[in-house]
Amino acid sequence: MDKALDTGRRSQDEATRETAYDTLQRELVKDPGYTFLTHIDHVYVLADRWQGLTTQLDPHEHGFASGPWWNIEDWQPKK
Repeated sequence: MDKALDTGRRSQDEATRETAYDTLQRELVKDPGYTFLTHIDHVYVLADRWQGLTTQLDPHEHGFASGPWWNIEDWQPKK
C-alpha cells in the first residue's frame, strides 16, 4: 500500500496514477486500516447564484474531492 500511495502521489502520468490508486483501494478493501464507528449526518447549504452544481454521495472526506465541491471547476455564475 505504501508503494502504491507513493507512486500515485509522485507520478505525473495519469495511467500510472490510476493504476497505483486502484491498487491502493483494492488493498484497503482487503485490510482496512480503520473502522468507522459513527456516521456524521450533515447538510451543505449553497447560494443559488451558481449553475452546474450536481449532487454526489459524500464519503466524509470533507475536502475538495468530494461533497458539493467535487465538480467546482464546472460551476458558472448564473446570468
